[in-house]
Amino acid sequence: MGQSATQAIIAGAIFIAVYAFIIIDKIDRTLVALIGAVLMIITGILSQENAFKEVDYNTLGLLISMMIIVMITRRSGVFEYLAIKTIKIAKCEPWKILVLLSIITGILSGILDNVTTILLVLPLTMNMARDLHINPAPFIIAEAFASNVGGTATLIGDPPNIMIGSFAGLDFMDFIKNEYVIFLIILFITTYLFVLIYKRKLHTTDEAKSKVMSMNEYDAVSDHKLLKKSIIIIT
Repeated sequence: MGQSATQAIIAGAIFIAVYAFIIIDKIDRTLVALIGAVLMIITGILSQENAFKEVDYNTLGLLISMMIIVMITRRSGVFEYLAIKTIKIAKCEPWKILVLLSIITGILSGILDNVTTILLVLPLTMNMARDLHINPAPFIIAEAFASNVGGTATLIGDPPNIMIGSFAGLDFMDFIKNEYVIFLIILFITTYLFVLIYKRKLHTTDEAKSKVMSMNEYDAVSDHKLLKKSIIIIT
């Protein structure tokens, strides 16, 4: 067996082992991934120099920057405002909330990147489900699908898109022109299927509806000055 074949087997074994530990979820996933990367270098599969060369700093820079921007924006309360407004538009009907949250998640995933969007939408979804006394799982699953669909629509929507754009020389409008119509169609189909699956299983009480409908969404905005600054920066 040649050296390249041996290295391929070792690399495959490390890859499978890392995924196995991630699935088991007994050790922090970041630590598991880093250990796997170190083993690749120690076993000679990849040199340390080449390992650093393979890091896509465009992707890391964009993700870290967007997360910083969004987490600061979050302090203004704008996302809580958006959540309350969405629930009111849906008149506290769970299946309508599922539709609106899926659409919002899909669109935001193309603008902010899908990882950041899920970090924002998930806490809001949990709070909404708690207030309406309903199971959050259907909403979270629908949002996860919508986020993945929305992330394909733009250059910055998903880390793989950023890497593909960097290597292939594709710009923002290349993704918009080729992906956005498909994104809208798939988002509609995906959301429709989740409504079919969960519509009859999602129920809340009139008391919970009245409580949520009485909330003032404008009270959720705690820092108007920060909100204005954040909107300018995001734009």
